[in-house]
Amino acid sequence: MNDEEYINGLDKAVDTLIKLANEARSKGFDVALHVESEKANTLPERVVALFGYPKIGERISYWLSKGLGKRELAFKMADEILAGNLGLDLGPAEKAELAIRVGLSIMTGATVSAPVEGINKVVIRRNPDDGSHYLSVYFNGPIRTAGGTDGALVVVLADYIRQKLGLAPYKPGPREIGRYVEEVSLYKRVQHLQYNSRSEEVRYVAEHLPVEINGPPTEKIEVSAYRNLRTVETNRLRGGAILVLNDCILQKAPKLLMAIKKLRAKGYDIKGWDWLEWFQTKSEEETEGEGCPYIKPSYKYLRESVAGRPILSYPQRPGGFRLRYGRSRITGLASIGVHPATMYVLDEFLAIGTQVRIERPGKSAIVLPVSSIEGPIVRLKNGSVIRIESVEMAKEYADEVDRILFLGDVLVAFGEFLQNNHPLLPSAWVEEWWEALLKKAAEEKGEELSSDLVEIASKDFDEAIRLSLLYNVPLHPRWTYFWHDITIDQLSALYDALRAGDVRENMIQVDLNEEIK
Repeated sequence: MNDEEYINGLDKAVDTLIKLANEARSKGFDVALHVESEKANTLPERVVALFGYPKIGERISYWLSKGLGKRELAFKMADEILAGNLGLDLGPAEKAELAIRVGLSIMTGATVSAPVEGINKVVIRRNPDDGSHYLSVYFNGPIRTAGGTDGALVVVLADYIRQKLGLAPYKPGPREIGRYVEEVSLYKRVQHLQYNSRSEEVRYVAEHLPVEINGPPTEKIEVSAYRNLRTVETNRLRGGAILVLNDCILQKAPKLLMAIKKLRAKGYDIKGWDWLEWFQTKSEEETEGEGCPYIKPSYKYLRESVAGRPILSYPQRPGGFRLRYGRSRITGLASIGVHPATMYVLDEFLAIGTQVRIERPGKSAIVLPVSSIEGPIVRLKNGSVIRIESVEMAKEYADEVDRILFLGDVLVAFGEFLQNNHPLLPSAWVEEWWEALLKKAAEEKGEELSSDLVEIASKDFDEAIRLSLLYNVPLHPRWTYFWHDITIDQLSALYDALRAGDVRENMIQVDLNEEIK
């Protein structure tokens, strides 16, 4: 049975079950006499099933055949709904609401509840100060099912629709801005938020919102400040509005900015969102100045940690995980690779599929074993330092480990940085780089390297030295120690101790010194 036959079989089985269920419903024992859930296999069919406008489904099919992506299609359909070409007898606010719901359903594949249950209503209101009309979108809690990026993009879509309708931007006053800050702060105490925002960030977003993020009350608790506002109907917390502001726009600001730039490149005139650049400028990784670029530690993942969960490493702490770019055959989206020996050395806390939060690019990921990267380096109780290269070796020395000196590599795909619009960090000095430099140097000399040379250099120090001198490349990573983890003074003290030591066949004997040790 091929894939097509399998899918067709499922389709026929569903039809049979629906027919059987309708026969049972026809007996009159249920509320409805037919099955309420409609069958829809394609995106246009699902959108029509949700909103009941066949012409919208036809236009979605047309634009999909032209190769439009989901986000681009969402804005295209907003244009068509607002233009009145679909024969819909709706007022401005109704058109805006339908366009927003249809756009969100397209972006999410019409497979989640957000377009229907996540949006409460869309209304046109007046700014208190000047009486101009603006757009207000009321969000419910299920907007969370849209995901952070699409949840943020729906606000951009609403602003795009606002401009098409000729409405003024939302103009919040100091009290409205303060209300957003108060609600986010209070909401953290009663419910979980994915992003642990700061008040200055919430205030900045609230000051620049071109459409009002609103919502009905979802919690019994009331705010103690900024109560009884003219533009806010309730003193209770508005969960949907808080989720969109905090977990969508704030958390996904870099990705949102990237998505807007892509839409602009496609010809969509999205104005008024350049203020998102503030988040990129604020989180700039490299400081200006002379010398090597400095990468600032990111403490974001620690702010979001839950009490009781272990912190495996602090930001850029020597001995923590070392970033290594790449993927294995089993690491997919939102997954990272660690050496299986590292999993065992950490008392098997990092099991296959364990979810972790990483410093960069900052999203959660699941852990998968990759044996081709560097494992941990440990100090044994007898003072010896060894590199653990296999699970068998980790089990052999399990009871003798005194301290973990290096956790090993963490394998992260380049695409994870690209998808999250996060700057790439400098790569660690790893075998792939050494091999690439070696091959390039050999090609410049018109030579062809033997395929087994790279493998030999990782096991034979003398051969690694010979290749480095011959081709003028840095020493193989296997024999390059983590000099960047110690200070210049420590390096100088180590040099002096080694120089004064007693050289023997395979070792240098130095005086016992805890600092040198």
